[in-house]
Amino acid sequence: MKVKVLVVLAVLAWSLFGVGVAMTMISLDEALRKPKVGTCP
Repeated sequence: MKVKVLVVLAVLAWSLFGVGVAMTMISLDEALRKPKVGTCP
């Protein structure tokens, strides 16, 4: 039982970490694109 709980917690932590990284990458991408959108039509 404890092993299964640890595995579930590890998977949840990893998924949350992945979501955090994805959100950070998306926000950085948008921040880098904003100036380009202002200069290019």
